[in-house]
Amino acid sequence: GGGTFDVSILERFEGLMEVRASTGDTFLGGEDFVQVILDHVLRQFPELPRDEFSPLHGRLWREGERVKRALGSSASVDFELTWEGRDFRLPITASAYEKDCEPLLQRFRRPIERALRDAKLDAAKIDEVVLAGGATRMPMIRRLVARMFGRMPAMQLNPDEVIARGAAVMAGLVGRDIALQEMVMVDVCPYRG
Repeated sequence: GGGTFDVSILERFEGLMEVRASTGDTFLGGEDFVQVILDHVLRQFPELPRDEFSPLHGRLWREGERVKRALGSSASVDFELTWEGRDFRLPITASAYEKDCEPLLQRFRRPIERALRDAKLDAAKIDEVVLAGGATRMPMIRRLVARMFGRMPAMQLNPDEVIARGAAVMAGLVGRDIALQEMVMVDVCPYRG
């Protein structure tokens, strides 16, 4: 969450939770998927200012975010913007967007594969895949995870609440909350020299 992509592999057994591996890409998140949309729009409309300090930048970003979210449930969405009395409209299809996002999807694969190697596990040995953060709502991310693990990720948990729940459990463990007295957490320090 928070504009980064993190992967942790946990093993849970009778009150013991062990972090077997933890890795990620701190420069990969939902914002990168919005940028793909904006790059496409700016290629089609070169007259729009590209400067992030332009008064248009915030409006471009909000519209890109809206389109990204809408493409999660629609086959095509129009990017719409009015600037200096001119209307800019560009239909964006989910399939074209996913194709443009392929380099980002490849970047998603690498930390997952590294975490599996670090944990010395095969993807088929993972019992449940839990996704966290807003970017995981995108169907292309869920399909990538399903292809890598051979099954769909857990859908019963709200990806916007998963991190908060984990932080609450960790706070309870650190604070020695009586409700968690039967649970032990063994963590790793992911360091690559």
